[in-house]
This record gives sequence, structure tokens and C-alpha cells, in this order.
Amino acid sequence: AYFIFRDMLNKQGVEYLEYESLLRQHGQVSLLPIYSFGVEFEGFVRRSHGIDGLVQSLSQAGIPTVNIGYTHNVMNEWKIVPDGSVRGQEDYSPLELVTPKLFGAIGFHLLKKALDAWKEAGANVNASCGTHVHIDAYNWERRDMLELAKIWARIEQKVIWGLVSPSRRNNHYCRAVDREYLKQLAVYGATHLDRYHSLNLSSYGQYH
Repeated sequence: AYFIFRDMLNKQGVEYLEYESLLRQHGQVSLLPIYSFGVEFEGFVRRSHGIDGLVQSLSQAGIPTVNIGYTHNVMNEWKIVPDGSVRGQEDYSPLELVTPKLFGAIGFHLLKKALDAWKEAGANVNASCGTHVHIDAYNWERRDMLELAKIWARIEQKVIWGLVSPSRRNNHYCRAVDREYLKQLAVYGATHLDRYHSLNLSSYGQYH
């Protein structure tokens, strides 16, 4: 039980002794639930290094990676797949780096290791590149998604837009969450929404 609990704490970014100290000070401690997540990074690698070279660099950094062509299969390894929407960078090869399921603080640590290895291999991006984050919502209901969408709508322009370049804000493929979006979600549920929003709930019915 100790090892299982320690592993859960590590996913929260908390050491066992740190948690023990917090319990002694406060009597009880609330931790956020751990949802699995995955990330898709669109970008380029220097052609002289090559995609196979990037696979090798990532694997050597402790990120087991495969280059298997276009697929939506969920895998235990990281995978590099082609992406037709990424275009227009001389001396660079376009790609999409897709993570397996990641968890908590350990997942963020692996993301940093992978992106550092990609940077060393010669990474680049332009306005055609995007990043997609998938979050497991296996136990969510419509009211949970509606609450999330309301919070998202409130902070999107004030906070989230500050994290991305102007070309990624409210464009055709990533429209903002507005009053109409919230209305459609409240009346029909997530499956009635199209995928081209900054908060994409349309695949919930199929994948959760």
C-alpha cells in the first residue's frame, strides 16, 4: 500500500515525507484528482537530423518513440506521425509528436524531457503549427462539461490568449467559446458541437 500511495503522490508532484509533514500540520490534505492526458505537438525538425534521427534522440533521452506513419491507435510509446496541415519551412521536415497517456507531475516531467530532446535535434514552428491537449473525462457528465465551458469562456481571452500567438486566437480551426457555444452545449450536449473550437468537446461521445 505504501508503494502504491507513494506512486500516486509522485504523480501529484508531492514527496511522501512532504505529504506526511502536511498532514501533521493541517490534519487533512486535499489532492486534485489525477486524470490521464495526452498531447499532440505539431512542428518541424531540421532535415539534416531527420525524423529517424529525432526518434533516436528521443529514445536516447528515455522517451521510447516510433515513426509508424499516420494512425490514431493509442500506444504505449510516443509516436511521430505525418500532418498535412503543417507546411512551409525550408530545410525542415514537418511532423506531429504524439504522447501516450500521461499522468500528473510525472507526465509534465516527460513532456519537458521530450521537448528538450526535440530542441537539441533542431526544432522549429510556424503559424501552421498547433498543440492539442486531450484530457480523460471518463466519469464526466453534461453538467461537468458545462461548468468547465463557462469557466473557459470567462478566462479564454484574459488568460489563455496570452499563452498563444495572435494567429492561434479565434481562428477558423480554433474558434472561441462564446454564448452560442454554451447554449448549444446546455441544450444538446457535447456531441452537437463541432471540433473547431479552442475547447473541443465533440469527441466525448465516442472517446470520453
